[in-house]
Amino acid sequence: MNILREIFYGSELTVEHDRLWSNNSSCTLNKWHPRKKPISISQDVVLYLIDNDILMEDSGNFETGEIHYVYDIKVGDNFDIRQDILELLKPSIREFRLNKIGI
Repeated sequence: MNILREIFYGSELTVEHDRLWSNNSSCTLNKWHPRKKPISISQDVVLYLIDNDILMEDSGNFETGEIHYVYDIKVGDNFDIRQDILELLKPSIREFRLNKIGI
């Protein structure tokens, strides 16, 4: 299975958009989901996925400055992720899989 699809499909990524290009940006998968644990995603990974149209803007919150992104299945399922980005994603993959089995 495609690792990007496994992690991002059916989830929402919340980004503090005003600070996305700063060093203090918060990028969280499932931040507002009532039954899923939030997972931090590397800012470099998020920028890469947005730049390659794998994550597309879905909605946002003007008061908090957050933008919500969702996985674009048409692009993401046919995309070969760079190895360096995959390495940056490894901690999130581990956290995602632990959450998936309830740990």
